[in-house]
Amino acid sequence: MTATCAQTHQSWPQLGDAGPSERDLALEHDGLLLASCVVPGRAGLSRAVPAGDQLQRNRGHRLPEQIAEFQRFAVFQKEMWRQATSFAWKNLTDPLVKRQFQKLAVLDDAFLPKDQYAEFFRISADMEDIYSQAKVDNLSFDPAIHPVHLQTLIHFSADLTRIFASSRNVEELKKYWVGWRDATGKKIRSQYVKFVELSNEAAQANGKSRDCPTSLTLTGPTGAGFNDRGEQWREPYESLTFKDDMAEQWEILRPFYLEMHAYVRMKLVKFYGEEVVKPDGPIPAHLLGTDVRGRHSKVRGQANSRLPGCTLCCPLELSLLPRIPPPECVNGAGNMWGESWNHLQGITRPFPDKQDVDITPEMVRRSVSEGSVQNVTAIQMFKISEDFFTSLGMKRMTPEFWHYSVLEKQEVEAMDCYTMAWNMWANDDFRLWHCTVPTQEDLVLVHHMMGNIQYYQHYANQIFPFQFGANPGFHEAIGEVLELSVVTPKHLHKIGFLDKVENDTETEINFLMSMALEKIAFLPFSYLIDLWRWDVFRGSVDNLNDRWWQLRLQYQGLCPPVRRSETDFDPGANNHVPGNTPLIRHFFSYILQFQLQDVLCREAGHLGPLHTCDIYGSHAAGDKLAGLLRLGSSMPWQDALAWMTGGSGKLDARPLLNYFAPLRRHIRDSLGNSTVGWTSADYNICP
Repeated sequence: MTATCAQTHQSWPQLGDAGPSERDLALEHDGLLLASCVVPGRAGLSRAVPAGDQLQRNRGHRLPEQIAEFQRFAVFQKEMWRQATSFAWKNLTDPLVKRQFQKLAVLDDAFLPKDQYAEFFRISADMEDIYSQAKVDNLSFDPAIHPVHLQTLIHFSADLTRIFASSRNVEELKKYWVGWRDATGKKIRSQYVKFVELSNEAAQANGKSRDCPTSLTLTGPTGAGFNDRGEQWREPYESLTFKDDMAEQWEILRPFYLEMHAYVRMKLVKFYGEEVVKPDGPIPAHLLGTDVRGRHSKVRGQANSRLPGCTLCCPLELSLLPRIPPPECVNGAGNMWGESWNHLQGITRPFPDKQDVDITPEMVRRSVSEGSVQNVTAIQMFKISEDFFTSLGMKRMTPEFWHYSVLEKQEVEAMDCYTMAWNMWANDDFRLWHCTVPTQEDLVLVHHMMGNIQYYQHYANQIFPFQFGANPGFHEAIGEVLELSVVTPKHLHKIGFLDKVENDTETEINFLMSMALEKIAFLPFSYLIDLWRWDVFRGSVDNLNDRWWQLRLQYQGLCPPVRRSETDFDPGANNHVPGNTPLIRHFFSYILQFQLQDVLCREAGHLGPLHTCDIYGSHAAGDKLAGLLRLGSSMPWQDALAWMTGGSGKLDARPLLNYFAPLRRHIRDSLGNSTVGWTSADYNICP
């Protein structure tokens, strides 16, 4: 059972319920944070969020300034932390006021000595540079017909990922799969080992004093730190049983994943033959990014941002350093990591002759129709998203949003196309960075990212320590729950991009399959990557790559196409590892989004299956969602969820399973005597 601080209180009070002295103390301290940390930090954050002519400033020129900025604020942070923890705040009687100070009790990486602090960020930057600048040999290069610049393929130029989207040549895919891992993971292994060491030193130095049932037993060198960085990553979830809770959720979802895996493997066997894919074995990892139609990929953006050098004020995992662009940012890109299977729709669609709900061709057609009243532009796509929120009675975007956001790729040399949302903590200043293209996936993503902006807007009236999501998974889930309405054929028809909606079982199953290839396929990867990192941070893994493939076989049922060894470092070939981005938030959010959708659809008066629900136009659903967003992190997420659902406040996978129930019945009927599950005697090579 999940334990929360709120178990000791019948109801969670508002700040105004505190005694006068405690209320004054809380507001006075919040004012101090705003004046001393937030306001000075805004200038640094503005320098880290390029706009206009700032786009010309590349990463190499900014890095020394960024490190210096971090070091300068680290000194300030330590002093602020000492002031915040130097009095007996644990004796406060009001739980909300006490919570305010509890959230300030972690100093994060600023606890490191100055030299180690600089080294930590240099290593981070080095790993990201190796990843973002990696090149592999172009197997198709012919000096007689190709210009010299095509002799290598650069990852973010989209060449390599597009090959994984379109090629059906097994040997070609295998060579590129290996080449990418040689160019990235293998080269950052030594830096990552040192990065883990420094991360743990910072975590162990962090003090945390909590007088609630969820208090972690912190036994670092100071007697008050986290045991390791993995433990620190789990702290925002405020549960002593968080690891067990996530394991329980996986066991509930695992049978569905096994059936999905068996269905996809069956289709791959038919497509490639048993000599490539064994009918009872794991799926070769290099095959999961290919698609005979080359569909567009969905982007996962990073939702949160931190005031530079002000970790004390901003306790979420954030960074001034430029984030590695998620590889999915390249439209039409294949997935080289097997974390998403949506590019397999061409060979897995249950009913190929039925409607394919994909408005991308129509959006592309309109985007090149100059002068048309229906012309699709980046601004129009964001206005469509804004209309979705205002139809719910929620907030419009601010003038600052439209002025400062970068919504299209600019004609400058150094602009990376990644997706990011920023809260500038400056009145109505909320920003987005995205290279918008006219695709269905981008239209959905725009709604997702503007959902994060809505979250920023709604909790802006909280005191500063509570101006964050209820936990890291909530920010992701808020954006994703909106996607569930936007992608419905009914909604796409409603906004004029789909001529008609075919209401039949076959079309419904096709739609659910497209959703499952993204949602269900990603669940085990988002879980196992952090299981691996938690073990690494804890020091319980000697063979890093060996353990990686153990977990990938155990949870995903995937295998490497060539033998792997400890000279490789395949986890580092995925951007989330050198980018130091925890993914358990996505595992959490992929469950939570369906739980939230279930509530919102009931509020909207929806009748029918959950996967057909579109909450557009429902003020009742909007009011419910806005109420959740306004809470920020002022209460444990379990209490916020209990308020939202009227239930126990536990994460619940049942709405997800209900959503996909028709597809699951179809998969079971289709499998016949096919094996469910997999066998393999060696996790370091495909059988």
